[in-house]
Amino acid sequence: MYGLNLLKLFSDNLGDYSKVQFKLYNTTDGYWVTANSDDNGNYLVSGHAEREDDASVLTPGSSGHLFLKGLEDDIYRVTEINTDANYTLLGNFITMEIRAKESGKICGTCGKSELTAEAFENDNAKDMNDDNGSASAIVPIHVMNTRGYRLPKTGDAGTTLLAAGGITLAVLSAAAVILLLVFKKKISLTIKKA
Repeated sequence: MYGLNLLKLFSDNLGDYSKVQFKLYNTTDGYWVTANSDDNGNYLVSGHAEREDDASVLTPGSSGHLFLKGLEDDIYRVTEINTDANYTLLGNFITMEIRAKESGKICGTCGKSELTAEAFENDNAKDMNDDNGSASAIVPIHVMNTRGYRLPKTGDAGTTLLAAGGITLAVLSAAAVILLLVFKKKISLTIKKA
């Protein structure tokens, strides 16, 4: 079994970790991860759920660390679903892959090749950390949020309306400028005739 050590960071170190929430989806086997917590950012996988609504919501502890142990060697999506209101939410999920592989060392007791693991974050190799003597056990991931305004999630319809509103505003502004120029020209012609 493997684990995740997610470190949540705020660009100015002023964010509230208790407002941050993540969910984990196993894309290899097609399930949402459920886990039990000790209420300080330490979680142990307890099962899986078919529906996202039944997945565990994972929150970092007061130090910004979220530890999740009990993961299989699979591919996962780590999705930030909430953050402090003064910060931008991650735009995309993080893909994390844990691959078990043979170490090349033979176990003296069973005679089989010992296993080790390698990890990838968004297809980039990651050094794994040890855990209680197991050298390749924990995948470290850092998530940084910057201060900024969060646009509401409007979906395709909202995006279309926002674009249409912007175009309408631009057309109305252009029409107002044209009317102003025409009106000014009429006034100057009227003054010249007088």
